[in-house]
Amino acid sequence: MSSKKKIIIIEDDECKTDLSDNSDKSSKTIQDSVNKKDTIENKITIEEIKKIICDNDYVKKCVSNSNKDIHSLSYLFDDMDLSQSDNIKVGHGLEKVLCQIISKLPNLKNIKSYSKTVKGEKEKDHLFLDEEKKIVYYSELKSNLNLDTEKSKITIKKCLKIKEDLKKIYPDYIIKMSLVGLRYCNKNDIPSVIRKKYENLSDNLIGINDYFTLLGLNFIFTHNDEYKETLQFLIKKMFKLNDDEE
Repeated sequence: MSSKKKIIIIEDDECKTDLSDNSDKSSKTIQDSVNKKDTIENKITIEEIKKIICDNDYVKKCVSNSNKDIHSLSYLFDDMDLSQSDNIKVGHGLEKVLCQIISKLPNLKNIKSYSKTVKGEKEKDHLFLDEEKKIVYYSELKSNLNLDTEKSKITIKKCLKIKEDLKKIYPDYIIKMSLVGLRYCNKNDIPSVIRKKYENLSDNLIGINDYFTLLGLNFIFTHNDEYKETLQFLIKKMFKLNDDEE
């Protein structure tokens, strides 16, 4: 009896083992089937991608705009066909040339180099001091004032914040702040659509001739063509184009 019972137990164990193996194989087969199904369902073809592109609402409505922004400084030398990177360099170059021109005025001292930028402090484009008249001239120079609403608000906030900071640093001085649109010779040339973006700085929004007058520089561009010719001369010198021409 004992021997027979032992044999039965062995047979049961083998049976269990076989069932377990079959169960594992069955589960693996099911999982493989599921994975295969997911792979098929998740597959997409290049033709389907192209169809999605064709059917996309944004893509359908999008149109090309090859024209440069009429409110940008680069519009004045559009025929020179400069890259976007070079357009930015022209703006920086003009800012530095203007700084050098203004520095020729004996009564004005360029204090930007002496005003160290600490962490969290905004960089200033131009900063001049007239010790005799007790005036600090702070200016932001923009190649393009046609910014979206959020960016124009950031510009306004920056100008007003720096002006208030300068009042604390120079309590005995008058702070004259200006936002100079390098695209325009005169304040009156700035379109109303641009002026509306900077209503909080309406008295401070000026053109390049107004900037010269504010600082006491005895020079103005008599017409836009003269300004354009000067910009083209600057560009030729910057990028060594027709460098032999004066």
